[in-house]
Amino acid sequence: MAPAAAPIALATVDEPAAPAPIFAPAEHLDLHVRRFRGRLARHRLLRAAGTADVSGELASVEHRLARLEAELAARLAVSDPELLPIEQLQRRFGLTDLGLQLLIAAAAPGLDLTAAREITALNADRTQCEVGFLCEVLADNALEHDTLLD
Repeated sequence: MAPAAAPIALATVDEPAAPAPIFAPAEHLDLHVRRFRGRLARHRLLRAAGTADVSGELASVEHRLARLEAELAARLAVSDPELLPIEQLQRRFGLTDLGLQLLIAAAAPGLDLTAAREITALNADRTQCEVGFLCEVLADNALEHDTLLD
């Protein structure tokens, strides 16, 4: 009698791993600061769009920014907001996500050297941001820009 043939292994598609909760406030802050740095990169490219072809690089930055925002949202959805001071701040004061981003952006030069350097390069050699500059960086459209200025 011939030995039984081994079963054929079918290729399987790995399901994406479930998002990991955020436990450390520093990690939560880092994700927000990384998002702001992504918005700074996008702002720099949008400014350069009139003088250079930045469409490929801009598309790449937009893609990375969208992935980071999706990761942040997914991880927050499975995290305990009581462990995260930024979430507590947002809830206690009824801040929108855009309002919270504005606060983090205002603090970013003191939190992250890379962000401070990028701000200085984009903001006429000023390290500290003015509200108008932050609105330009954070807003995805004119309505968001006006909302931030109100």
